[in-house]
Parts: sequence; C-alpha cells; structure tokens
Amino acid sequence: MNGSVAAAGSGAWTRRHGWILALLLLAALLLLVPFHGYLTDDTFLRLQFAKHLATGKGFSFNTGEPTYGAASPLWVFLLSAAGRLLPGGVEAPRDAVTMPALAWIAKAYAALFHALTIWLLVRLGRRLGWDAWTALALGALLAVHA
Repeated sequence: MNGSVAAAGSGAWTRRHGWILALLLLAALLLLVPFHGYLTDDTFLRLQFAKHLATGKGFSFNTGEPTYGAASPLWVFLLSAAGRLLPGGVEAPRDAVTMPALAWIAKAYAALFHALTIWLLVRLGRRLGWDAWTALALGALLAVHA
C-alpha cells in the first residue's frame, strides 16, 4: 500500500474496516433474498441457450436453429458448463413459477459474482489511494443496488 495512505491515520485500513466489509458483503447477499423466486425474461433466454449447449444441440434458442440471440454468451457458457455436471439432465424453466436446478445455479453464480464485484471494487478504491471509508462507501453503493 502507498505509504502516504497508510500514514493518513483515519484513512488506513484496520481490522474494523475488514469487519465492516464482511458485513457489507453479507448485507448485499441478504438484499438478494427477496428475488430468490424471481426470473426475468432474459434468464429464460439464457437458460434455454445453456440447456441446448449442454445437451449438444448447439448455441441456439430453438433446436437446430443456431443464432447469436444471447446478449451475454459468457454467462451462457458458464451455465452450460454447470448444466453438464447436473445429475438428471438440464431443464430450462417452463413457466414463471418453475425453478429447475440450473436456475438455482444461475442464482448462486449471480450472488457469488455480486459479492466478488463489491469486494473487488473496495480493493480497487484502496489501490487507487482512497481512504478506507470512501472505498467502503463505493462498495455500499453497489451492495444496495441489488
């Protein structure tokens, strides 16, 4: 860390700031709980692409019709890789109430990447020389934007 940042006293990272970051990450994850049974239309699309990719039917929404219709192919590839490991096969949601295993994996991935992004954002703020409270405030802004 930069010596001038550490010498600033109140801006130095302490164990207290570490605990606050841990609580911030926990709060960010808890803010996702109300959405546990919610799937957006984009989620349906990506799960359908992932299902076909995982079952060897190609990168397509409809079987046999390859398309570039997924706006985030990396997400589809991550879900497809997880889908290959699922026992019992891969299913896309049939309706807004159905939550197949792959949808729960997507939600777990999303929560993990949300927490990781907050942590990295706080680390980036510190790396840029911001004091601990400013870096934590930046993480808090993203945390409450669930």
